[in-house]
Amino acid sequence: MPFFTFPINRDNYIWPVALFNASTKENIKIALRAIRGQLLRTIITVIIIALGITALVAFNTAATGLKSTLAGEFTSLGSNTFTVRAKNTGMKVSHDGRSRKSYSRFTYREATEFRKLFTYDAIVSISSIGDFMAIIKHKSKKTNPNVQVYGGDEDYLK
Repeated sequence: MPFFTFPINRDNYIWPVALFNASTKENIKIALRAIRGQLLRTIITVIIIALGITALVAFNTAATGLKSTLAGEFTSLGSNTFTVRAKNTGMKVSHDGRSRKSYSRFTYREATEFRKLFTYDAIVSISSIGDFMAIIKHKSKKTNPNVQVYGGDEDYLK
């Protein structure tokens, strides 16, 4: 019978104490008899638990691998940049006579919120195209209406 010891009182007397008492031993015997009696059910349950754990580990590994591959693909693009913009904010031309759905542009608030949430090791910049056909005036001088106006934050040219 296995024993372990620990101090019982403050006089530091050490007494051997049984690891399992009689009722625990009896419960283990009953459990082992039940396992032997329903061996097929036990084997199927163990296999299902093992498959579940294996699937969980496989999905976690696949997700980690996909994240790493995606980051590697962005890095291999060359310029290491990508642009997020609203879908179909320009002209609404349809070939079949129906009007196309118009999407709203990103607001400055939405862009700054994205910047806060984007926690990867990267430089995040906010920029905007002001106008494609602007006229710039200074005192009596002005340009042709062919000036494109872009705006960007402090990280735009990094």
